[in-house]
Amino acid sequence: METKEQEGTKESCTCSSCQRACTFKPGWFLPGEAEQTATYLGIPSQQLFAEKLAVDWWEGDAGPVFVLSPAILERQRPHS
Repeated sequence: METKEQEGTKESCTCSSCQRACTFKPGWFLPGEAEQTATYLGIPSQQLFAEKLAVDWWEGDAGPVFVLSPAILERQRPHS
């Protein structure tokens, strides 16, 4: 029996370039999710931003789009 992976997951993409992006790029927060994360962690939003988030971007159709993502700290990067 063949199973279909949920669209948008790392497993749903078969190209190695896309899978590497999902492996080394943790993703982006949707509006309101950073605040929910801060509440869950029991810390102020400013502390979450200063210690655990990064500003990321991509080139959208109308120009650059800026988003929040989990910070990638040096100690978290996989060794090659």
